[in-house]
Amino acid sequence: MEGIHPNIAKLLASRGIRGREEIEEFLSSEPQKTYDPFLLKGMREAVEKIKRHIQRGSRICIYGDYDVDGVTAICLVFEFLKNLTDNLEWYIPVRQQEGYGINMEALKKIRDRGADLMISVDCGISSVEEVRYAEEIGLDTIITDHHTPGETVPGGIVINPKQPGCPYPYKELCGCGVAYKLIQALQRSLGLPKKTIKKGLDLVGVATIADIVPLLDENRTLVKYGLKAVNARKRVGLASLIHCIGGNFAERNLSSTDVAFILGPHINAGGRVDTAESSLKLLMTEDKHEAEALAYKLIDNNNLRKSLQTRGLELAERYLKNRDNRLLVLVEGEDIHEGVAGIVAGKLKEEYYRPTLIVTESEKPGVLKGTGRSIDSVNLYELLKTQEDLLLTFGGHKAACGFSLEAANLPAFQAGLEAVLEEMIQKDPQLLEERLELDDELDLAEANNDFGWMLEKLEPFGQQNQRPLFGVFGVYIDNLAFVGKEREHSRFMLRDDRGNTIDCIMFNSEERFRGMEVSGRRFDFAGRINMNYRAGSYNIQLVPVDFKRS
Repeated sequence: MEGIHPNIAKLLASRGIRGREEIEEFLSSEPQKTYDPFLLKGMREAVEKIKRHIQRGSRICIYGDYDVDGVTAICLVFEFLKNLTDNLEWYIPVRQQEGYGINMEALKKIRDRGADLMISVDCGISSVEEVRYAEEIGLDTIITDHHTPGETVPGGIVINPKQPGCPYPYKELCGCGVAYKLIQALQRSLGLPKKTIKKGLDLVGVATIADIVPLLDENRTLVKYGLKAVNARKRVGLASLIHCIGGNFAERNLSSTDVAFILGPHINAGGRVDTAESSLKLLMTEDKHEAEALAYKLIDNNNLRKSLQTRGLELAERYLKNRDNRLLVLVEGEDIHEGVAGIVAGKLKEEYYRPTLIVTESEKPGVLKGTGRSIDSVNLYELLKTQEDLLLTFGGHKAACGFSLEAANLPAFQAGLEAVLEEMIQKDPQLLEERLELDDELDLAEANNDFGWMLEKLEPFGQQNQRPLFGVFGVYIDNLAFVGKEREHSRFMLRDDRGNTIDCIMFNSEERFRGMEVSGRRFDFAGRINMNYRAGSYNIQLVPVDFKRS
């Protein structure tokens, strides 16, 4: 296609993006793909109910999860409703005391404080009994969520593109994305100016990236506009957090990768090791001094999270050392901090390439709570659903889940999951085999800044739109050096027979290279290209994920 590099067109085609209109929409800096919010089942009823409560002067509580998706969604809906009423409050459960989702004690507190309507964001689709209890105590409810529903959906008004009978054409919005459709519907119904919802696009962009939903279709539109809003630095709290994190991060325009691996974890850190209140206040504040204090608090929280994560990994590895986790990695981690259990599960999933669950003791004697992460080939939600009769609660999606069960049922639960995985492997013997699927071969003669910037047009990168993985074959390693605080990363240059080169950094690779004879030997690499910002300028670099002798 005219104006499109053949390699880019080939990459797009491999991702199902074909035809001029589709390609132009995918590459556009101002994409248009979005859908009418009133296509969401329950939306018209929700809008009318909110309008009635505002007309009555009702007190409205926004109830959300303690992660990035939940906190941004609370802020988004709260800020919008402030245009209509001052009679607002928010509620975030404390992870270590209340756990995930809506709980009855919280509902009673909310009602006792005078709330007449509770709007949930990023949670509630599994809260059938809790919604029934809310009705009993006179608390009206609207549930907005994006997690996979169980067999029974809560009564009353539910907005979730995944619920049965919902005609909304795109099912993969995050919780904040669903909340955005709610305020979009309210804005249209009330005839308010578009600026009342555009203000929150930075929140939606950050949440969509951080919650690891597919960065395709409408999500791609939301993230592109969201990143523009983040980089405009108009939200005092986000701008302050970016500034306080410092370094190159504070100087450059942030990408989806920056949000996923740096900004998102800092916002998440409050809910992991303390409470999410500081994260929400940071997003809401318009005071620069308060924002700076909250930003440094989150940075401290994130540093604590890192140390707890390191300790958690050590404990998990010690637990697994003498156990056979052939098909499923399951860790009984009573000393693993609950706030980092999900991250530890994710790290173990990458190391062992197996679905991974970590269970810890709950506040209730004899009851365990668990979190899990899964590989691409195993849908974790569907896997857990096969053992639903042994679980007290469970919810989540393909890649991640949360659950609780009686401790006495743990052996049967593990055995049941292993049996299901065994059946799956009989149908697909390669189910648990990790494979690197290359997008293309990279010719170092073409690996220049122009090519790197062309690849950047495929941004935002993330779930189901990963940075392309290139193979570089028969190349030499020059100028190998170890860098980083612990000298755990490797920086080097790859060179082909014609003298073409590319700079590389391979993270956490010191052990692989230490003592290896590289001079005069050929290697094959698999890696991803990015534009590296260093000393005030951008240059193409390769970030290898694996290599072997040619």
